[in-house]
Amino acid sequence: MTNAPSVGPDKVSKRSTSPWKALGWATYLRKLERLAHTLIRMHWAGPQDMWKWQTDLLTLQRDVQRAITQTKAALRTDASRREELDQLRIVLRLTRRLGDAMAWLILGLDRKAIHALGYGPPVPVSPEERHGDLGMQAIAAHLSSEGWGFPILHDVTDCLRVGDITFVKAGDDRSRGFRTVEVKTRVLSQQEVNGGDEQSISLSVTVISAEPPDTALGDNRPSLESEDIPVAPQSQAARRRPDRREERQFRRMANALTRRSAEDDTVVTIPGEGPVISSRFTSDAKSHWKDLRRVIRAARRDGYASVVADGAIMYVVLYSPTGITEELIRNERMQQDLLASGLVSTPDDRGWDSIVVNQVPDMRGGRDRRYLPFYLFEVPWNVVSDLLMNRLCIIALVNPGQVMRTLEADGFDVRASTRLDLSRDSFSLFSQAEGPDGNDYQLELGGLSYCIAETVHEFKSVEYVVEHAREMLRVARKVTLPRFVTDNAAG
Repeated sequence: MTNAPSVGPDKVSKRSTSPWKALGWATYLRKLERLAHTLIRMHWAGPQDMWKWQTDLLTLQRDVQRAITQTKAALRTDASRREELDQLRIVLRLTRRLGDAMAWLILGLDRKAIHALGYGPPVPVSPEERHGDLGMQAIAAHLSSEGWGFPILHDVTDCLRVGDITFVKAGDDRSRGFRTVEVKTRVLSQQEVNGGDEQSISLSVTVISAEPPDTALGDNRPSLESEDIPVAPQSQAARRRPDRREERQFRRMANALTRRSAEDDTVVTIPGEGPVISSRFTSDAKSHWKDLRRVIRAARRDGYASVVADGAIMYVVLYSPTGITEELIRNERMQQDLLASGLVSTPDDRGWDSIVVNQVPDMRGGRDRRYLPFYLFEVPWNVVSDLLMNRLCIIALVNPGQVMRTLEADGFDVRASTRLDLSRDSFSLFSQAEGPDGNDYQLELGGLSYCIAETVHEFKSVEYVVEHAREMLRVARKVTLPRFVTDNAAG
């Protein structure tokens, strides 16, 4: 990684304040910042504190969603509320990413388990606590006390989209066991108490799981206490979902279990989706965290700094104690650094060069939900706080052509489309291999766009992309090609 020339403004004040402190929704951000600090510092006395932290985050998410609902209604008659609505949506996304960070930590950064539970549409945040939420929290605490492990409520996350709760229990060897369940709640009876201000509710809670129950935890069993929670009166009792929906949810959990438990280098079939192959490999490629921390320090001194990674990615860091604005982002310094960086200086008549711009983390679009949450970046806490409070912004400018040339230099046949935006269809990767029948075959390796995006959002080396492609080729030669040749011979 090398520094690109940068032209910085006069030094700015080092005083750390929130540029949003005068705005009403900044209250939510300050609460979020406190919760994030607790998570990163692991300031918990035990499982009960962790559980309370999780429910506090869920309460904050509901408060923000309620404010969004109210602001949307006000927007019909007051167009000036548009910016407030946009910022509230960003805050809500930041709260969900904090839930993701918790899930990543408790699941031991196990990408295979996390990604297996990430299929499906996003789950909306409810602005009010419903009977189903009460039943879910009560059964989570109860089953945890019965030895199922610590419960992660999927509602507080964006990355866990299959099931309602994942229980995680630790073994003596620091291994983790996972069990995901769907929860169905039905109101049996309810009556008003305390003069009608509260209700006493009797609930029937059904737990659906694709895995057999196993309550053996020994001394590692966490203990959560289920508390009675008074609620405001509700006009209708919850209705039980039809069985067909439960069947679909069970299939989704079964598919997630298949993905999570699939043996390496083995083909497994996901009903309705086709065959899947799982593999794990250890990467020797270096990361760029150290360089990122250095360029962030420079930006905090001068307001602006940039650095080039592997001749393919330029990271630009902007800092202002009064907040990052569009004016700060649109300036000549970034263009000057890009021209001096060498990212687009390589002559190529194939039209491979383009610049794809990403904000890291993605504050608006949610395109980074499958990658490491920024709360867990290998940077000091004040950097995380600055990202939260809009005092610091990281922009990644990527030239896909440079990545493609690196893959080509490693022996791969790279074919680009007219859409070089790092999407799934922006380019294809091919290689040759000899099959078990002695014939030569051309292998197409797909899905590399995810790996490139992971590299950008997690500050990994482009060499990691090459290692990933090599692993895909190894699996294709060992598993996919023999299976293809055998099936064709049998057919």
